[in-house]
Amino acid sequence: MTKHLPEKKRRQEILEAARSLFVQRGYGPTKMSDIAAEAKLSKGGVYFHFVSKEEVFEALVEDEYDRSMGFIQEIIGSAGTVDGSMLAKLAEHFYTRWQGEN
Repeated sequence: MTKHLPEKKRRQEILEAARSLFVQRGYGPTKMSDIAAEAKLSKGGVYFHFVSKEEVFEALVEDEYDRSMGFIQEIIGSAGTVDGSMLAKLAEHFYTRWQGEN
């Protein structure tokens, strides 16, 4: 039996599981049942929060966009311009998000 969590936290757990599987296996081969198993939920538990694998992926893209835009705004700050050191920080950010966490 899974522990009852607030919806936002449960959705985040599902997204973390899906992200890990998409990076490891790819989008195509990953099934909703795989995401459920990785998140330690029933398939119905995942479908309660997301109607499809496409919706899970869209949520991941939106989350990554929001994180990345926040990071970019933080780097640029009040300067309003980007220099070489800022680009290096951006490259490190994206490397860490998509490769370094594997």
